[in-house]
Amino acid sequence: MRDLITKKVAGIAIAPNNADSISNVISAALAKNIPVVTFDSDAPKSKRIAFIGTNNEAGSVAAGEAFAKALPKGGTYAILTGGLSAANLNERIKGFKSKLSGDFKEVSGSPFACNDDSSTGVQLIQDMLAKNPNLDGIFFAGSWPMFAPEAYIRAVKNKAADIKSGKFVIVSFDTLPSQIKLLKEGYATTLIGQRPLTMGIESVKQLDDLSKGGKVPPITDTGVDIVNSSNVDKFVGGK
Repeated sequence: MRDLITKKVAGIAIAPNNADSISNVISAALAKNIPVVTFDSDAPKSKRIAFIGTNNEAGSVAAGEAFAKALPKGGTYAILTGGLSAANLNERIKGFKSKLSGDFKEVSGSPFACNDDSSTGVQLIQDMLAKNPNLDGIFFAGSWPMFAPEAYIRAVKNKAADIKSGKFVIVSFDTLPSQIKLLKEGYATTLIGQRPLTMGIESVKQLDDLSKGGKVPPITDTGVDIVNSSNVDKFVGGK
């Protein structure tokens, strides 16, 4: 980002992994009259001009509701996240947990962080299932293990029949093509789809407006799509 400031770009859109670490460089860009907006993940304590993306906590409330509906008697669950310090992922976890009653119990060590790596995510799923034979479901705060669908299927093969029958629940953020395929094949229960295309378009549009002296809203919620077996064929990503 400092290189972009040196190059005197017209604007910067950034999705920070660690909100606290980026504040100073955002201030440095603004000091050079370079507008900065965040997208997907926010840095609300910084001086960024705007945030464009999913209301992560509200979106994950929908994930929690789907999880609780699939397991009406409660159960034992685990959470897979990308990084323990990522603000957007922590918001998703908070929203998800807010919809789980006292009949739900989180396993020891959860949430498990895969450091945004697909292979690590798959390995963590295998470890969760091996160490917690009574596990009833997993919430993925992001799509990492499903980036590697063949490895993911191998990881959950012993739970495949239970996922398809609804006895074991997997709710995941995102609706990438590989995830839609896995959902159609019965390897996931519900997907919470973000709208990355909207985030990208709106980020560029707002930077263009700012570069021309215009004003933009401080927060733009791009919304979510809730996709399951009942509507996947109607969802644009499923065709």
